[in-house]
Amino acid sequence: MALGVRRESDFKAEWPAAEAELATVFSTPAWGVTGFMKPYSEENAKNLWNNELSRPVRDALLAGGVDEAAYQRWLGGVHYVYAAAYLKALFDRYGDNKGWRVLAISIPAAGVAAVGIASHYQNAQNHNRLADVSNLLHDQAAAGLAKEGLDLPGRKVARADWDGVGLARKPATSLAGVNLPPGETARLKFMRTTTVKKILASFITLQPLDLSSPDLGQELDDVMGKLEKAARSLA
Repeated sequence: MALGVRRESDFKAEWPAAEAELATVFSTPAWGVTGFMKPYSEENAKNLWNNELSRPVRDALLAGGVDEAAYQRWLGGVHYVYAAAYLKALFDRYGDNKGWRVLAISIPAAGVAAVGIASHYQNAQNHNRLADVSNLLHDQAAAGLAKEGLDLPGRKVARADWDGVGLARKPATSLAGVNLPPGETARLKFMRTTTVKKILASFITLQPLDLSSPDLGQELDDVMGKLEKAARSLA
């Protein structure tokens, strides 16, 4: 599945099938579908190692034989996978930096994904303020759909989704094959950059997904169908 790939070549191989599957839910001519992956850069990996890993976690990794270079190799070639469906009526020309869309984003190194209706963080907007606005929009969207007898799938976004283990069904107690000290978990901040943090903060409604779930395909199909119906009504 395209959301869980760890190498760019695997994404290129998996994306055509994923795009075709999305198109069965978000069908033309009303909807458009787009997707891509972003790799970790050396600068990304260095920043995660030096500034995002907590000292106890970094010390545990070093004691377990995982230095900065090994950690970068473990992160893999894919930082995140991004797949979006958008209503063509809302865009003269689709852009990732404007408007709202039904969005799925995964962080393969963390084994998690999020799917929902999202806006965009627009330039250098503060992610905490953006999340506050996203939460307000969630309330408005849920209220509007309720009048039509529809539910808004998912929940509000929270800080734990980008800094902690909010997207994880069961927080991992190991990282890069190394057991972490008692009380430490593999927080998403250890594997995500500022870009992903802001993308997550832009979710108006969000449903976490576990990339290792044997039912991932069915879960994704179910929530995408509900989101398509909600998004069309909100538009």
